Amino acid sequence: MSWGRKSAGSISGLTELGAFISSDTVRHLVSVYQDLLISSNGSLPKKADFDPFILRKYLANTILYDVTDPSHVVFRIVGETMKSHFKINPVGQCYLDFVPEERRSHALAAFRHCAEMPCAMLSRTRQVFASGLARYCEAVGVPLMGADPTMPATHLLFVDSPVKLERQESLDKSPFRFANLLERYFVDVGHGVPGPLEDLILKGIPNPFEEMRPKTTS
Repeated sequence: MSWGRKSAGSISGLTELGAFISSDTVRHLVSVYQDLLISSNGSLPKKADFDPFILRKYLANTILYDVTDPSHVVFRIVGETMKSHFKINPVGQCYLDFVPEERRSHALAAFRHCAEMPCAMLSRTRQVFASGLARYCEAVGVPLMGADPTMPATHLLFVDSPVKLERQESLDKSPFRFANLLERYFVDVGHGVPGPLEDLILKGIPNPFEEMRPKTTS
């Protein structure tokens, strides 16, 4: 495989993010999180106080990661739709084990930025299945804090959804194999966004999201 480098972008806030994303499933998480910030006068939600059922029917597309250990990203809750992709229940396993070895340090750095800043994150990928078929997806993750709000977030809540594009390939029910990252953005939720982060991007993978990029995003 041949890798290239690509810097993550930044988005100024959840309002801009909501206008940028294309999936109603992901947009619902953004709306829910935005409402929580407004109701708490800008304080980030605590994991202990967060009711996952507020996501309603979109809970099936949800993954809750435990990032308490700075060197691991552990699956804690995995929605039924996501389990069906993996063909296993990955709860208790480390997310990094599902990332190509060359990219693991970059993926971990992105999660640590979200936890330590803290900030939200949008990632767009081309997900490949055992049959060789693929689909384009977008996911948004938001930080959930522990008991001490001055410490890094203890959990990151993600909602992942396929995006309907003209280039979308047909999807069968074969197991998920891996995801090719196409682009990543950090989103300010009141504490800023990190400085430049370079990802490793597999060369030669088309990125149809490029034409959907907002002009106000760097």
